[in-house]
Amino acid sequence: MDFDKIYGHDGIKSLLINSVKASRINHAYIFEGQSGVGRLSAALAFSKAILCENNQEGMPCGVCKSCTMAEALSHPDIRIVSNELYDESSTSKDILVGTIREMKKEIYIKPFYSERKIYIVPKAETINETAQNSLLKVFEEPPDYCTVILITDNINAFLPTILSRAVDIRFNALERETVENYLRDNFSVSEEVVRTKSAMSDGSIGNAISLMNDEKADGDRGAIINEICRLSSSSGKNLYDIINKLKGFSQNPEFMMKIITMWFRDCVYYVQGGDIVNLDKKYELEKFCGSMQKDAPFHLLDIAVRYSRYIKQRGRFPLLINCMLLECWEVLYDRDNWNKI
Repeated sequence: MDFDKIYGHDGIKSLLINSVKASRINHAYIFEGQSGVGRLSAALAFSKAILCENNQEGMPCGVCKSCTMAEALSHPDIRIVSNELYDESSTSKDILVGTIREMKKEIYIKPFYSERKIYIVPKAETINETAQNSLLKVFEEPPDYCTVILITDNINAFLPTILSRAVDIRFNALERETVENYLRDNFSVSEEVVRTKSAMSDGSIGNAISLMNDEKADGDRGAIINEICRLSSSSGKNLYDIINKLKGFSQNPEFMMKIITMWFRDCVYYVQGGDIVNLDKKYELEKFCGSMQKDAPFHLLDIAVRYSRYIKQRGRFPLLINCMLLECWEVLYDRDNWNKI
């Protein structure tokens, strides 16, 4: 992995490249941000550049033996830490105390091939307090040749003593255009798919890739949009049927709310003349928006955003879905309709 193959994060890439160029490599880093935005790729590119035998202005040459091994993920001085690295029988998803202790033993052994050695720890937020205290000695008295990169989506999981001894680098969600460019470059799909999947990805290329390979997600998205569209053409009695259908997504409520929010946001874009993301549902969108008052899309979007927050913070999914759809009904029809139900 090279820096020029990482999409987005230009500021972070520049920072890391300049660190290599100036030979100012810290003993500990925390790469924080949501999954799939490029944290591990950046850690691997950084490691490759640090260990390159002939780096050029902070960039790896790509042809030396060190670069070749790094690209093949076989460099003996770049270690991606997991429980299985030290215990093949381990099935725990959390980084165990024993894993950290074994890593510590290795850290104090000098590099095998290069002048430095680098330990990359994905899912570092799962390291418990006991294991963090065990790791603290390395952070307090690090060998000159060692760098540890902790990758996490929750920096608050670390002890203050760990945080104070590491350089924190924040990876923000990617721009939608960046995710779109990745999908165009790596998948042979229509522009409709590119726009929709990137919008659903929350700024994460990893999420976008998962969505590209998830046929069930496509079916669920279509079912959710169909039920929402029924709000504008159903009788009052059928409203409760719609509610019951959407309650069926209780196992993945955030996904359902993302689809609903995207749909109502497209309603706003439609009445304002903006670019919609549900391009494959343009006919349904036109029909849905054509049956409502001009200001209704703004109220619907506000409802979806608000209830997304409620569901994330409070749970109680069935009750909240019931209330949300009743509020949507009130927007689409005046309150006098209630006495007809």
